[in-house]
Amino acid sequence: MATSKPDLRRVWAEGAPGANVVDPDVADPGKFDAGWVAEIPPFEYYNFLQQLYTQGLAHINEQGIAIYDADTDYPVGALAKGSDNTTYKAEIVNGSSSTPVNPVGDSTGTWVVTFINPNFYEDSGAADVYEVAASSGTQVPKDYIDGLPIYFRPSVSCTGGAVTVDVEGIGVVSVKTKSGANPALGSIVATQLTNFIFDLANGWFELIEPVVASATTTAEGVVELATQAEEITGTDPSRVITALTHANSLRVAKAWVNFTGTGTLTVLDSFNVSSVTDNAVGNYTVNLSITMPNLNYLPISTGRLTSNLIVITSISIAATSYGLTSYNAADVQTDAAGVHSVVFASS
Repeated sequence: MATSKPDLRRVWAEGAPGANVVDPDVADPGKFDAGWVAEIPPFEYYNFLQQLYTQGLAHINEQGIAIYDADTDYPVGALAKGSDNTTYKAEIVNGSSSTPVNPVGDSTGTWVVTFINPNFYEDSGAADVYEVAASSGTQVPKDYIDGLPIYFRPSVSCTGGAVTVDVEGIGVVSVKTKSGANPALGSIVATQLTNFIFDLANGWFELIEPVVASATTTAEGVVELATQAEEITGTDPSRVITALTHANSLRVAKAWVNFTGTGTLTVLDSFNVSSVTDNAVGNYTVNLSITMPNLNYLPISTGRLTSNLIVITSISIAATSYGLTSYNAADVQTDAAGVHSVVFASS
């Protein structure tokens, strides 16, 4: 069960006359170290000690972290609040037993700024050149220290090249991925929460990229796009094809058409075919709406008379059209009641 917080604002004997609050060490030097013996301590000592305890508790209650003073011996890792309301961490032992070093303005490396509050910043820079300033409630860093976290929403997305950031005018430094590469296009997106952490060893901010699980057949996640060669091989179940790799696939028809070739020619349906020209009896030109990559593409066509199959041959192959001729069983060029033609190409 959680303990209820008492009223820590009260300080014992705060309103007592000075004569009623006496430091035992003043009246009896060394008393603090020696402590009580077989004696009845005077109430003035008790008032002093209880005031000391309660005043210390009230200070911590108000400040959260005790304010730095030159009399305290601070071990490595100790925290103290400076007179500038910034929280510092001791990197080197300091204090009255050694050498007191005030953290505010320290340039010796004895103290470093540490961050307890959320570290949110506002961006006023441009694409790939981010300039961030601390938001309200965020401690302002004095220098780039190892592990310094920066959270902000960039005003502009990165373009997929070199990226820099300047935090509070401390200086322009590079932003890299964990591997040391430049951030990829789409890894820093306008208005989306972005996290950099300073890497002192490398002298850059590392872009912290979210870890997302791989996609499965039942769950969303990250996928890797298939190259054209991987699409053609078709054996890797973890790759995903795009509209472009699908369109360029050897497995997919580049164009097709279904038309009636008797009477008034009528295109019933088609894909990537702009029109079909009726040149003469049993002679047609299929006009493509795309340009073939070469003249080695493959039109495959079938046809029929009213009830019998008819032979269709391809002629006059060009980059944007090809011809068809239809023959009956007697090898006579004849209009086809129905023509179905499909085109395959290498890309």
